[in-house]
Amino acid sequence: MDRKWTIYRVDMVDISHMYSKDIEHLEENIEALQEIFETEAVYEVDQIIMTLMNEF
Repeated sequence: MDRKWTIYRVDMVDISHMYSKDIEHLEENIEALQEIFETEAVYEVDQIIMTLMNEF
C-alpha cells in the first residue's frame, strides 16, 4: 500500500516547536548540535536557504 504524506505549514510549526522544546533546550545537546552545524555542509546558510525556497 502506497501512502502519500502531506505536511502543511501548521505541521511544520508544530514540528519546529517540538524540536525546539525537546532538543535545543537540553543543555547536553547544545555542543553536539553546534559541532554538527559547523561541520556538515548541508547546514550552510546557502543550502538552508535553497531548501526553504524549494519547499515553499
